[in-house]
Amino acid sequence: MSRARLRLAVLSFAVAGGGIVLGARLFELQVSEAAVWSAARGDNLRRRHWLPALRGTIEDGYGVVLATDESLFVLQLTYRGLRRRHMSASLLHLDRFLRDLAAVTDQSPDPLAAVPLAFAGPPARAHAAADALLAMPVRWLHRGSGLAKRLRSVLRFYAFSIVHAVDAGRHPSASSLAVAFDAAHVDPPPGSVGQCLGDLMAQNSLREALHAHLSAGLADLDRLAALLGNELALPRSTTETGEPRGGLRQWLDALDGRLRVRARARVAARGNGDGDARSGALMRLARSYGGSLSEAANDLVVRLDERFALEKAPFRVAGPVPFDTVVALVVGRSEHYPGFSVGEEVRRRHPRTEPSGMPYRWLGAVRAGAALQRRDDEPRFLIPAPEGLDEPSALERRVHIDDHEWQLWKQQLEERARRSGQLAARRGFDGLERELDSVLTGRLGIREVLRDRGGNEREVVRHVDAQRGQDVRLTIDARLTDAMLKALAEQGAEYGEAKASMVLLDVHTGDVRGMAWIPERTTNERGISLQFRINTSARSWYTPYPGSVIKPFMAYEGLVTGAVSGDFKECTGSRYRGVLGCGCRWKGQTPSVANALTFSCNTYFAQLGERLQEAGVRRALTRFGLLATSADYERPFGLRIERPSAVPKSRWSTMHRAIGYGWRIAPLWLACGYSGLATGRRPFPRLVQGVDDHDIAPRPPTDLGLDAAHAATIRAAMARVPKVGTARKSGLSRWPICVKTGTAEVNYGNANNAWIAGWLPARAPRFAFCCVFWQVPKGVHGGAASGRAVARVFERIEADPVLAARYPLRGGD
Repeated sequence: MSRARLRLAVLSFAVAGGGIVLGARLFELQVSEAAVWSAARGDNLRRRHWLPALRGTIEDGYGVVLATDESLFVLQLTYRGLRRRHMSASLLHLDRFLRDLAAVTDQSPDPLAAVPLAFAGPPARAHAAADALLAMPVRWLHRGSGLAKRLRSVLRFYAFSIVHAVDAGRHPSASSLAVAFDAAHVDPPPGSVGQCLGDLMAQNSLREALHAHLSAGLADLDRLAALLGNELALPRSTTETGEPRGGLRQWLDALDGRLRVRARARVAARGNGDGDARSGALMRLARSYGGSLSEAANDLVVRLDERFALEKAPFRVAGPVPFDTVVALVVGRSEHYPGFSVGEEVRRRHPRTEPSGMPYRWLGAVRAGAALQRRDDEPRFLIPAPEGLDEPSALERRVHIDDHEWQLWKQQLEERARRSGQLAARRGFDGLERELDSVLTGRLGIREVLRDRGGNEREVVRHVDAQRGQDVRLTIDARLTDAMLKALAEQGAEYGEAKASMVLLDVHTGDVRGMAWIPERTTNERGISLQFRINTSARSWYTPYPGSVIKPFMAYEGLVTGAVSGDFKECTGSRYRGVLGCGCRWKGQTPSVANALTFSCNTYFAQLGERLQEAGVRRALTRFGLLATSADYERPFGLRIERPSAVPKSRWSTMHRAIGYGWRIAPLWLACGYSGLATGRRPFPRLVQGVDDHDIAPRPPTDLGLDAAHAATIRAAMARVPKVGTARKSGLSRWPICVKTGTAEVNYGNANNAWIAGWLPARAPRFAFCCVFWQVPKGVHGGAASGRAVARVFERIEADPVLAARYPLRGGD
């Protein structure tokens, strides 16, 4: 076979092999991966924008707004637009590029300024940089300059963009100016940029026009900076701490620095083997430009690409911004403020706050895209269903989306809408915002548009308006809660870092009127100060034992069962059975249930517990709703309250449990239990009294069927507590009140839980309350700590005419 025939055969085999490979690839794309690429095509032609939904308003029981959503105007910046279209920003980045270029190659133009340019620098430096650009040898813009293609393209982009800003209309764009330059100069031309491009643009006064345009751009920035002030929160890098603030120019420099640090970090991560597929693609792209790049030049190219990619995201400059000044200045004036835009933002506002200025902590927080564990019976997040998309429109037919592609797109829309909608949603993170999230959360709106291949919107396919969430009216009185917070803070100041909680409710309806706890802030293990959000009114604290506040329920059970009959050992102040101590003032007196309650005698109730046994002690608490199994437990609507239960510790004997050890009972449940003891009917706590225009009626109280004589005995004994008993130093004897104190030793006897609970007025009960100071110093008792805090609240109620009218503390007795 001749050499020519051999070459022809090899060429034929190569062409046939290439055809087979091409056919196999086409088959893979058109058949095997048809679904993937069809869905991708449909997604590229469509864009979906979520429209934010306002959450419902939360009001207290007297119409005071506690939390509401408001739409705000925020000023945003897409840095890419500023860098490419604002002359001062283009000069700044051209100067930086030339400095970086000088560090990686010996052949490069000189920088535009002696020191690096900055947005916050004097205007004279920017004007000097413009002169330096015009004086730059124009040969550096030519393809024969010796620079790598990618590096030369960046230099040409900045130079032609800056000069074209003053073009009189001869060239429609900077790229057309570059094409005209290449067509006019086959070989590298002599002279400067100003001379060459001035002649090309027929611009006789290029320098004057350039300086005038630069001055106008700087004046526009100054005008916007004056409106924004000098208190903008500056963007921070990951290594900076604190909250630096400054004006618009400082903000731009800070953002520029942050983007520069992040771009370098991405390049470094790729160098350490942590890069992704995109970074590898950028490296291959960089090597493809200009043939052989040095390692340093290659890193510069990749760093530029990473930086340009980071600039595409919008950054929040300030918000809220006033409509009649900032918004009116920026909107519709993109030629003066390139990259700047005004967006709409929805945020949660709290018109009424705690005395400290923070929102009421039981309200909770709202976060965008909060990932939460939802209960099975709780409604899922609501988004508009992809309805009305059964048939493609005429425009969709024109862009050749066939029926199969249409169905694939619809299926993927439903799945992606769930994921992206969850990220766009604003959800309750904790507190009432989370518990009532299904009520407060509105329905997101959606705007879907069809775009052509150029990315231009051609048709609005679907527009669904957002629906506002439902408003909620609580039973809580913000004014009373403020009084409780101040009283707890004043009393807690005596014990240093005090933890305390207090709750007050209506004995007949169970309406929670006040709920408060301290501290307002706490420090985590890393030393960071955080809001203390654990609602200790509805959740018991660590080592939560209620102590002697459960003795009235044990006394009633003893009266009903007859366990109080017979002889009881007299209290001597020594340890009963060598285990349980008693420090009451009722020593050497004839044992009786009334005196034991008044003076809180541990010796008497330890013996009573032994007589009642475990079943009787549990029955005493269950009767008043202070012990519940998981099967019969029901939470109030909108309130995450802990189920009252026993602490499973074998060391707690029956006599310990009879005096309040070994139980986990939240203050709110104790207040309900005392309401039942006061009226004979135990209410169910209610926190939400209405949603929109619908009232939520209180649940009928549970009739306890109390024996009138036995209940009267308990009430009479509790009425003596603030006068001669364990609360005699609390100051509560000024009001007609029935109370019981409790002091439970915790932390191995080194601290106390100081409790008090009761109701008032004594003979015509209206309000029940419970207060506890957790882990106060040893020697501080319930009457001294919690009793005085309750007295402070009552003093504030009577000193405030509004509260005095809402909460009559003395009437009826």
